[in-house]
Amino acid sequence: MRFCMDLIAVLGILLQVTLHDAVSTSLVKEQSFCDACCSGPAGVPGIPGTPGEHGKDGESGKRGPKGEPGPYGLKGDQGLTGEKGTHGLVGDKGAKGFFGKLGPRGVPGETGQKGNTGHQGEIGYKGDQGDQGDPGPTGPKGKQGVQGDMGQKGKRGEPGQRGITGSKGRRGDRGLLGLQGPVGPQGVGIRGPKGNTGDKGFKGEPGLPAPELMQCAFMAHCFISSSDLMRGRNGMIPFHETITNIGRYFDLGIDKFTAPIPGTYVFHFSTDFDKGQLKVVKNGQWLVSAKRFSSIVVELQTNDQVGLSLVDDVFFSEAHFYFSGFLLHIQFEYLANNLYVTAH
Repeated sequence: MRFCMDLIAVLGILLQVTLHDAVSTSLVKEQSFCDACCSGPAGVPGIPGTPGEHGKDGESGKRGPKGEPGPYGLKGDQGLTGEKGTHGLVGDKGAKGFFGKLGPRGVPGETGQKGNTGHQGEIGYKGDQGDQGDPGPTGPKGKQGVQGDMGQKGKRGEPGQRGITGSKGRRGDRGLLGLQGPVGPQGVGIRGPKGNTGDKGFKGEPGLPAPELMQCAFMAHCFISSSDLMRGRNGMIPFHETITNIGRYFDLGIDKFTAPIPGTYVFHFSTDFDKGQLKVVKNGQWLVSAKRFSSIVVELQTNDQVGLSLVDDVFFSEAHFYFSGFLLHIQFEYLANNLYVTAH
């Protein structure tokens, strides 16, 4: 508001100055005919007035509305076409691709009608033998046949006769000296004087030899057919060789292992024959059965016999059979009564 008032005052002063100059000009024109004779000498110029104070800056005006967008410029001229580049070098020939997958087998055609039987021709002369042709390509592998049903379980064999009772064993040797007991509480009495040194004792008798645990392990093998098995000994797998036979407790004559002492034994069997089951038999009794391979831990007494046989009679061409076992640990009661066990 202050700025507007100052602006009006300045405009008024300028208007007055303009009017005064105009009147002065007109008077000079009217009196110019007598300036030479009537006008006096020019007066001394007045002292210039002091300049007025600078007015305060006015407040900033509000921002005006956004202007309308200008017109679009004209489209520029099209640029010059560049020169054509040189051709690149020819690349190397790529590697040969892989053969595609074999397509599905076509649908078999319908069976044609059977033709009439032709007349029997005359017997021709036997021609010369031709050269042997190249072997043909290997045909596709046939589908696996349906697995046959499991045969019926065989009848349980009659129990064997009871063995002869062994004679009573000898009396065991005297046991070793026991461990020293704990030290008793200290006495309260007064310590007595030191006694005289005693005489040197006699040399003792030699002690008992240290115990030696028995070593017992075997591994038997055979490569047989079902016809060999039928000619076997009482249905047992007829083994041909022993790869390992520590102690010689596996007898190839009866195809069985005989336990030398009571204890815990481990047995294992394996085969590449997959059409039937194998079973481990102890004294004619069935212990465990499985296909291909299996293991068993069993307690045996002295002279117990363990062998391997088939569950059912199955025909097969040829197969490998392996049967192994070893003594895990001796029975505690036997070890206590027989401190010295001969190692084989």
